[in-house]
Amino acid sequence: MTQIQAFTIPSPDSGEAIAGYRLPGAAPGLLLVGGYGQQGPLGKIVGQLVFKYAQARGQDCVALDFRGQGQSAGERWAMTIPKMVADIFAIADHLALTGRIGIGASLGAWAMLAAQQRRPQLLRGMLALAPAFDWDRTYFAPRQADGRLQTLPNGKLAEFGAAFSIDEQLLATADDWRLQPGQITLPDGLSVLHGTVDELASVDHAAAIVATFTQYMAATIHTVPGQDHSLSTLTAPVVQQLFVETCDRMLKRIGAI
Repeated sequence: MTQIQAFTIPSPDSGEAIAGYRLPGAAPGLLLVGGYGQQGPLGKIVGQLVFKYAQARGQDCVALDFRGQGQSAGERWAMTIPKMVADIFAIADHLALTGRIGIGASLGAWAMLAAQQRRPQLLRGMLALAPAFDWDRTYFAPRQADGRLQTLPNGKLAEFGAAFSIDEQLLATADDWRLQPGQITLPDGLSVLHGTVDELASVDHAAAIVATFTQYMAATIHTVPGQDHSLSTLTAPVVQQLFVETCDRMLKRIGAI
């Protein structure tokens, strides 16, 4: 059985270590990124399931830990969209990745599409799991407006009663990384899976983004009743089945399986 190969590379902008993982296989390979948080994708069911799927189908599979999570250097709270995109590019350059099927969870889905917007050869299709598109606007802006978000002396922003904090730069830099659907090319389209009771990432906003994408490419959203943001980690069996079916459709469309 082929083993997952772990490696680290230095970030071009800071020299901090970025951890990557690869399961060798056939093209088109998969490229997986997780969302905001201390654990990388391999620390969650999503990473285990994606690599298991890739091995069963014989496809190459690459994942990475963004700086601040998993085995990468850095602080979780310092994650921003430009840093996440830079990490994707660093791994892509190191492994010469092109024409991948992207799998992005939560905030990582925004970062992956932002990367595709600047490097259209990176992906050929994408599956977004509970994408946190425009997270600064959909989640944090309302909390700033009603006083639930406090600014700490070290530049962190923290929500009262929440278990996580963010760098204010996540909000300050977000406008430069908005998705422009007409400028994003995905020959094999965009598929979104999203829970209907997700309080962290807006399903309505994701649906609006998908609707805009449909003007330029194949784009669909499948909403799963009763599922919250844990959908982004593929913990529920019903979501796991939807993941397999969606990936199979993408691979069959291009004759890979």
